[in-house]
Amino acid sequence: MNKSIVALLIAITFFSCDNDQIIKVSGELIGGSQDTLIFKQKNTGNEFKAPVNNIGVFLAEFKSKSGYYKVSSKSVFPEVDVFLDSKQEFVMNFEMKDWRRKRQYNVFNSPENDYINKFTSSRNNIRRKYNLKKLVPERFIFVIDSIFSAQNEYLKEFLKKNKKIDSEFIHIEQNRILYNWAFNKEDYALHNKTFTLPENYFDFRELLDYSDENLLTPILYYGIAVRRYITNETKRTLPEGEDWVLHQINTCIKNISNQKVLDMVLVNDVEISLEYSKKYEEAYELFIKHCKSDRFVKSATEKYKIYQSTKKGNPSPKFINYENFDGGTTSLDDFKGRYVYTDVWATWCGPCIKEIPALKEIEKKYKGKNIQFVSISIDEEKNKEAWKKMINDKQLKGIQLFADKDWNSKFLKDYNISAIPRFILIDTEGNIIDANAPRPSDPKLDTLLNSLK
Repeated sequence: MNKSIVALLIAITFFSCDNDQIIKVSGELIGGSQDTLIFKQKNTGNEFKAPVNNIGVFLAEFKSKSGYYKVSSKSVFPEVDVFLDSKQEFVMNFEMKDWRRKRQYNVFNSPENDYINKFTSSRNNIRRKYNLKKLVPERFIFVIDSIFSAQNEYLKEFLKKNKKIDSEFIHIEQNRILYNWAFNKEDYALHNKTFTLPENYFDFRELLDYSDENLLTPILYYGIAVRRYITNETKRTLPEGEDWVLHQINTCIKNISNQKVLDMVLVNDVEISLEYSKKYEEAYELFIKHCKSDRFVKSATEKYKIYQSTKKGNPSPKFINYENFDGGTTSLDDFKGRYVYTDVWATWCGPCIKEIPALKEIEKKYKGKNIQFVSISIDEEKNKEAWKKMINDKQLKGIQLFADKDWNSKFLKDYNISAIPRFILIDTEGNIIDANAPRPSDPKLDTLLNSLK
């Protein structure tokens, strides 16, 4: 007997009670093994587990409401969306062979999930068929509007054939099509640097509500469509000479009336950029005034305190006893009496490697001057040999050091280094000149180094 049928029979036997608040699922990971499926409800974030036995079969029931769930596990990843209804039992199979590329699955006895499956496959086929970002505007508009119409027509036909579809499902799917379409339009406008958009290009926004918190969780494309919208508006309305981050916050406040949607954009697009604002103090104060996410206000505040402690003239955080490529260990205090230009990098970092030729030129130009060039690798311990090999292969100069705990090194945390390369200039007394100094390829560095006494 087919395993799927066995799983179905087991499930029917297993689920004996009838409770309209109980979600019942069973099925098989075809070609899979012992695992635990995680069903995460998209509206609430609640998680439920379905253990998978050693032949790939699972069955479970959990108290929850009807709605959209993300299904994932060590095997079933990337995750997939399913719609589960407490009024019926669900039998589903996941084809584990080549899962990451194909993501083939079936939810039997469920027209809603058959629709979602086909919709996802259709969307993926469109992605493969068209390189939307490279189309001229007229062609792009024609293609994306045709897809929008076809998807709406397919949903209408589906609903004609299936009269008892849950009203929440209908509402979500209508908006999934709408905001998938909107996301593509916003995304094209954001990345288009070649073509002039028609004057009426953004008229599609009249059909949208970018302040609807009810669409945030169940619809993937809603959140990123809103974020693209804010980025486009920030770019479109940015006054000459104004700071991007500060203007982005003001654009959010002006255009988003719902607090949860506002927090979503502030958390995802603003908080990580605050420290790069040319008006950091003003941007930080505006952020904490309008963001109601305690977690991210706390994170922004912690970073701001580091910014305050690493301003020009403050004592620099110190690295202590870092392994030196030339032998022994080296600390920042070893360079007292000399200026120190520090490069925080890693062998796997493309932008870091790109700066090496310019760094060599700067080192050569200032050879014999009272400045020490120090490169600190934050490669993991297991990659130490790769670090040594790159130093030899690229004939790196200056002092080459290996950080003690890669990203978790105290020196990095004290400077709030979350991206590399990062360059720091310290004076002869160990005080900070610039906690985010110009890169070697930036002409401003030469000007800065020339100004040192």
